[in-house]
Amino acid sequence: MLRLDRTLPLITASGIALTLYATHTQLHPLKLDSVLLTTKKVKPATTTFPPYTPIGWGSNRNLTLIPLQSNQDKEHGQETPGLVKRPAPLLHLGGTPLRDLVIAENYAAALDANGDCWLWGKGYDPTGRIGKGLVGKDLKTLIPGQSKVFALSRSGKIYVFSPDSSLHSSSASSSTSDSSSWLSHFTSSQTQDIPHVELEASGGLSWGEKWKQVAVGRHHVLALTTKGRIFSMPLSEKGNDFRQLGTREELVANETPLATSLSRSSSPRPSKDITYRTHLDPIPSLSKIPITHIATASNTSYAITSTSRLLSWGANSLGQTGLGGSNTTPLVPVPIEIVLNKAYPAGPPTNVECLDVKAGGETAFFTVKRTHPGRRGEWVDLLACGSGLMGALGTGSYSSAQGVPGKVKVISGLQEYSEKEKTFKPLGIYQLSVSPSAGSGSGSGISGVEGEGEGGMGGTHVFAVLDTLRGGEGKEYGRDVFAWGANVEYQLGMGKRTSAPIPTYIPTLGSKLDHSGGWHGNELDVASVDANRLQLHTSPSIPAYSPTGQLLRRRVKCEETIVAGCGSSVVYWKIVE
Repeated sequence: MLRLDRTLPLITASGIALTLYATHTQLHPLKLDSVLLTTKKVKPATTTFPPYTPIGWGSNRNLTLIPLQSNQDKEHGQETPGLVKRPAPLLHLGGTPLRDLVIAENYAAALDANGDCWLWGKGYDPTGRIGKGLVGKDLKTLIPGQSKVFALSRSGKIYVFSPDSSLHSSSASSSTSDSSSWLSHFTSSQTQDIPHVELEASGGLSWGEKWKQVAVGRHHVLALTTKGRIFSMPLSEKGNDFRQLGTREELVANETPLATSLSRSSSPRPSKDITYRTHLDPIPSLSKIPITHIATASNTSYAITSTSRLLSWGANSLGQTGLGGSNTTPLVPVPIEIVLNKAYPAGPPTNVECLDVKAGGETAFFTVKRTHPGRRGEWVDLLACGSGLMGALGTGSYSSAQGVPGKVKVISGLQEYSEKEKTFKPLGIYQLSVSPSAGSGSGSGISGVEGEGEGGMGGTHVFAVLDTLRGGEGKEYGRDVFAWGANVEYQLGMGKRTSAPIPTYIPTLGSKLDHSGGWHGNELDVASVDANRLQLHTSPSIPAYSPTGQLLRRRVKCEETIVAGCGSSVVYWKIVE
């Protein structure tokens, strides 16, 4: 007998749930005692910051959230935090929407409205100061690697460059001297390109074919074209140890980089050398199968076909390929289909189509649409497999390995009533953000030792944003945010270090939840839903600036977006194009 699916009624109270900065006509106070300092306690102070300023929390050990404080700030007792316990403004980015923002282990990067890249963190400069990276390429998406940044332009080109400012050209301006002004965190304007490489396809692309998507694992890269062709490339000699490239190629450990040096002093190791490989190779076994979406975990690869089937290959020691509990092989050498029906109990037939795949560390998530022949309606589920350490699976389990995709019940099978269509409609997942792979920095974490760690500093954590923006009566609400997984760096934004094995509401930025957010077990208790939960909103057209305050665009549309970074998290206003 089929289990009845839960429905999510319209919650009119959500209309009054406001984020800290949803009102854009005034400045917002923030108490600095919400920041956990690693040095000494300071007197509580109140600062104001402009609307549309990114808000971050979690690990700041590598200054990926907040740069070193100026001398004047130190004189006033304000030290740079090592852990940001509760949401705090990232003032060095300014109050402006951005095209993209990513947080790796030791550096962070963002794209302004012109598509120019800005870098900060210890991996860029020891002070964590912000400065320009690759500019003039009209970039739209950043994909962070361990020691390289990959970027996809709006014209469909892939660029790779180093986040380390010491490897950039000598023409890059040095940082400004210390001063009381917030501008002391910025470099001077830089117009010349930094060293970079444009990745090409072996054999070339066909007429009109462009790069569409890029995914980066710990030691490998996947790339997808607009015509559904998939390519792969190693980032180091370990790039195919688990056959994550989709080929049986054996990489030579002492392979000579194409360029002898990026700096005058010495040649960087392959993992840092942007010229180690510059050509992406097609995956032979998928040459005749159109692909629509790709993703990478640490050493595992995923692809969705044009017929909504899901393929996986690569490392499988923790069940991350999702091929089932009986498949105990440590690696899968070629792409194989994941039978998603195994996630459901035996009984009447169930049709499952894969809509999206996201991965990070050793954990993978599949968003699927489920229908039952002979039964009206459709449902959207989130399935998970791989490592469940620190609750990363979201299934309520802390299992170290799960080979059969399991349903994340709290946010699966939800429906809402449509007044327009006079029927129940599936409540889908608008956005899923998984913290980066260990040793990489992609959304696909990072540990201090290559090949170790799970999901970066503090393990894998996940944010799911439900598509609750519009209610059944045409009214506009916010999009509900759920969080689960590792929380040892306060990266879930709950103000405590307890990991969450099931999706849980998190408080609005600057507030506090007194209970689990209305969820009891796997059911939603509508009466106990706290209106103070975090919701993400859209904004009317507003001006966009560079982090230095230069006006770039007079009117851009934007929406709030949440990012699960490496041991930290950020909410920012993303430009919608």
